[in-house]
Amino acid sequence: MNKSTYMTVENPMEAVFKYLSISIVFMFVGFLFGKLFVPASLVYAANIFVGVLIVGLLLFSLLSRKNVIPRSFSMNFVYLFTFVDGIFLVQLFFMFILHLYNFQFPLPL
Repeated sequence: MNKSTYMTVENPMEAVFKYLSISIVFMFVGFLFGKLFVPASLVYAANIFVGVLIVGLLLFSLLSRKNVIPRSFSMNFVYLFTFVDGIFLVQLFFMFILHLYNFQFPLPL
């Protein structure tokens, strides 16, 4: 048989892990950017903004599935979301870790 008659099927999990790894890289770049440029006083505003981002991502994904927004919801939006999410989540993570540390090892009075 001729080799050109066979169709090669791409492994779907390979594409999922590729997109996941790229998103994680964008998240860590966002962590670095947030640690360097976002002050810790914006933690509560960042928490609200992360919630708005998650609701926005959910709405865009639902509208994209119903073809209301054809082809405008792409992986570029997901990468932008993970970058911005990383910027604001870094302060929340540091606050959470600080409270855990203070709970485990309280300062003597």
